[in-house]
Amino acid sequence: MEFKAKVESSMQQAIEDNEFKIYFKPIMNIVRSRIEAVEASIRWFRKDGEIWSPGRFLSIMEENGFVTVLERHAFERLCWMKDKYKDMECSHMPTGVNMSRKHLYRRSFVKELVDITEKYGVSPSEFVIEIAEIHAGDKEILQRTILELKKAGFGVAIDNFGAGYSSLALLATTEADMLKLDENFLGTVQGGKSSRNSFWQEQAVNWQRVYTMPVL
Repeated sequence: MEFKAKVESSMQQAIEDNEFKIYFKPIMNIVRSRIEAVEASIRWFRKDGEIWSPGRFLSIMEENGFVTVLERHAFERLCWMKDKYKDMECSHMPTGVNMSRKHLYRRSFVKELVDITEKYGVSPSEFVIEIAEIHAGDKEILQRTILELKKAGFGVAIDNFGAGYSSLALLATTEADMLKLDENFLGTVQGGKSSRNSFWQEQAVNWQRVYTMPVL
């Protein structure tokens, strides 16, 4: 509870003081041996000198709902960076942006993203909005949001597939551009790969063929 209070008592001021910084993880095309996209992530550079990864604070913000505020702020900072460095070729690489499921229940979500891109003169096509799978009972909300994002020009990925609410039916109906498997879904075991691991690797290849979408 003490740590939770520490997060909640400082998170709003941290945004105002620009303590959240964006980092980029390269996504390689191993066939062509080159970086073809990046994925944005966030770090909290606190005034007390500590640097926190998302794993330390994001679950608390998910619980209290502040995650939508943080991610909107981070997306705006990302657009600002793309505009500032627009003369650099790497600035226009497709950029993966993780968004909480909580955004799906906010009807203003897509419009807010579009407004921010227009503010900085950045094309929505430069982003892949990554949304974690949700309970099957809410799949209509997910599908509606995916369609709205694609209509606005964003790419869309289903993130962490296999982490909790996996539904093969979703793959047959989704309009998402990409499927990102949760690492635990592959069943990696210490000291090597299990038969389950090999099976799901084969299935991932099959999904890519059947559903004509990249599977990562």
